[in-house]
Amino acid sequence: MESRIAVLETKVSSLERNNSEDEATVQNQLTDIYARLRNVERSIWLATGGVIAVGAIATFFGWNILKALGA
Repeated sequence: MESRIAVLETKVSSLERNNSEDEATVQNQLTDIYARLRNVERSIWLATGGVIAVGAIATFFGWNILKALGA
């Protein structure tokens, strides 16, 4: 009976060790995912700002051209 308990204790300690290693791996992966998401979000904001700036410039020059043609 005691040998079974010893075997079970060995298996449980092995599972706990594997679980803690897996937990650390998952935590590292989540950290990497959040870093990538921050980069993607920053890129989206930069692209949005760029589109707004190009649109504003196109509107400004288009309006000036229309005013020159109308005069």
